[in-house]
Amino acid sequence: MSGPFTNSDLSKQTALDLLSALSGEQVDTVLESHSAFDKDENWLIYGGGKKNWDRVNNQQSIAVGALTELITNSIDALLLRKAGEHGIGRRDNSTPQSMQEAVKRFYPEIPDGKLGNLSRKQRVKLAEESVLIGINRERKNSIYPNYTIVDFGEGQNHSSFKRTFLSLGEDNKEGIPFVQGRYNMGSTGTIGFCTRAELDRGMYKLILSKRNADDSDGLWGWTLIRVRPAKETESSPVAEYFCPDGKIPCFSSGEIRSFGNRSDIGVVRAGSIIKLYEYDVGPGARGRDTGLTNALTTSIMESALPIRIYDFDVQRRGNTGLRSEGISARIFTGMKGILTPGGTSGDEEEDLGEGLVDVDISETRSDCPGLGKIHMKFMGIQLPKIDYFKNLRDRVFFTINGQTHARHGTVFLMKAGLEDISSRMMVQIDCSEMDKSARAVLFKADRERMAKVEKSKQLDDIVLDFLKGNRAIREYANKVRSQRSREEKSDKIDKDFVAKLISKYDDLRELFNVGDRVKSPKQIPGGLKPFEGKPFPEVLKPPSLPDNTKSIPINGRGVLVCDTDANNDYLDREHDPGIRIQPDPNDLPHRFPSPHNGKVRITIFPPEDATVGDTISALFGFMDSKKIEPLQFEVNVRISEPVDQFDNSGGDSRTNVRPSAKLASEVPDFRWAGVDDCLGFDEDSGAWVQREGEGYVVWVNKDNRNLKHFLFKEGDENERKIIEDRFLIGVGILALAMYKRLIVDSDTDDESRVDAFKMAASGVAAHILSLVSEL
Repeated sequence: MSGPFTNSDLSKQTALDLLSALSGEQVDTVLESHSAFDKDENWLIYGGGKKNWDRVNNQQSIAVGALTELITNSIDALLLRKAGEHGIGRRDNSTPQSMQEAVKRFYPEIPDGKLGNLSRKQRVKLAEESVLIGINRERKNSIYPNYTIVDFGEGQNHSSFKRTFLSLGEDNKEGIPFVQGRYNMGSTGTIGFCTRAELDRGMYKLILSKRNADDSDGLWGWTLIRVRPAKETESSPVAEYFCPDGKIPCFSSGEIRSFGNRSDIGVVRAGSIIKLYEYDVGPGARGRDTGLTNALTTSIMESALPIRIYDFDVQRRGNTGLRSEGISARIFTGMKGILTPGGTSGDEEEDLGEGLVDVDISETRSDCPGLGKIHMKFMGIQLPKIDYFKNLRDRVFFTINGQTHARHGTVFLMKAGLEDISSRMMVQIDCSEMDKSARAVLFKADRERMAKVEKSKQLDDIVLDFLKGNRAIREYANKVRSQRSREEKSDKIDKDFVAKLISKYDDLRELFNVGDRVKSPKQIPGGLKPFEGKPFPEVLKPPSLPDNTKSIPINGRGVLVCDTDANNDYLDREHDPGIRIQPDPNDLPHRFPSPHNGKVRITIFPPEDATVGDTISALFGFMDSKKIEPLQFEVNVRISEPVDQFDNSGGDSRTNVRPSAKLASEVPDFRWAGVDDCLGFDEDSGAWVQREGEGYVVWVNKDNRNLKHFLFKEGDENERKIIEDRFLIGVGILALAMYKRLIVDSDTDDESRVDAFKMAASGVAAHILSLVSEL
């Protein structure tokens, strides 16, 4: 007997209403429209057992990792569909024995089965026929995006849902060598992150599918998954799915517009559609435009097939193309795709990965007793254009079929003597061809961890030997260190560096007339007590706020002053620095500077598209290699009515101008001059200062005998450059200080003061390099 949700207009409309919902509340509204959703007997337990939360909730602990499982399942579905179209059995002798072999056989348009061999246009075309991800939000600034994952794979008849989409522990893919799925549980990992990961909101997840094969019944099947609280006789919550009268709802339709935003994006005639409502994806991934793309990189090193990601809530830009409609369209092929030229980009945008790879070194080991064949790949990268890669804690990725199964951070690289260049490298340990028994022992089913067993120690030792012994890696490390030394020191001669230096110290702000006169500190018994921070802090205390809410005017800014025990260099030091936990600047523009003497001053600004009354939830904090849990706090930022504009001379503004950037236009230039440049220099002279408009130019003597002596003794070109920079900045700043005290502040034309300045500058130039070198 057919029910109201069997191949009916009601079934179709309900499914489409659920597909267009953007929140748990909107899903509830749909459910309230029909009494069938109120009947407990119409909801069946996911997996068919009496309880399931112990299995459903024992999957991935990271939301992005759980989302990756859905993407992996989509790629599996595409390969299985292709196998059927080629008449290839899933478990017979003609079956491809690996995912890469399957891609090579089923997709002859991909040379050697590698996406990097395709042009961007070819990748876009293939992605639009493979896997799509649509991102939209109930409100643009929401931290809980909705994700709709679409694949054009084999799909399922509605009569097969119970033993495929809605099963636990079945052997649907067991023994098929060219797919990733093994445990028939990966799809459940996303459930616990849905509807803000809050049980009382339902944890809703929607599935629609239509068989994409000859045995299709021509109908779309659908169901809604939810998690309900435990009843009186139960010990834990239960995941269940809508199945009225014991039958999966279905309807007839030639096509479905998965995203609804555009008639030509996300149109599906067969395959599968999964929707995750208000997904608690986490701070790094929730940002608009590139947030999800960046976050997926640590979970997918190499995707077997390209993925098309649409974000429907980005800033409108230009008059043509998707961007003009507020849609970002990107191609994702994995971390390696992003780091290599043309790897990922929007249709109208630059390639983010262009030129990032410095060197690509690979080595294959096949002589690993008890482990089998392991492929190791090292990528040396230039300083990224996107901070996401620079700040990644994970650097060594153990992958199977391109998907990460375990990872190591910079602490592991320390053992190989490479921690100081960790921001410039990625290491992939490809275990796809590892002995199956060893793989089963090493990697946990959640694809997040490696078991701590003897085989894992053996594998780590092999990787360390590779990192220590590969000559090309060592040469690359030396190149980076030499380049860093040269670049960092040469940067110090520009005005921006001087401006940052000024903004950091009260005495220099006084020197450059941009701060108050430094006051004598009050004495305490025993003299002044300096701030003593910790290299790995234990305290980050936010300000006390009513209802944990900070109100900022829509035309202004707000400041969060936090107490901390972090060292001043905690976030900026070269070795093992801390990592900022902070919101995406598109969601909440902000400045998060380094701590200073026990304080962190975080400045926040309203987003460009904010309106009065908006409330934005933001997470700030620290993380480092010593912490299991981050130091972090969440604050609600409420946009309030505008206030009268204030004098912005201090550098704060809606345009997020740094104080140092403003100072850079006011500080003097430090320039080289010599004995032949008509400044009266001889080989003992140090510097001279001239007015230029409202500012100063400080001329430093490049022919000073002390400078030449140090340069003559040093044979290394990089070190010679460092010596020059130290001399230019050191002599320049001290000369300006003496000039202002002796001449400017005296307000007199006394020639003796000019002579005194010249003598003092000569004395500084004679000894500053010795002092700087030894102190």
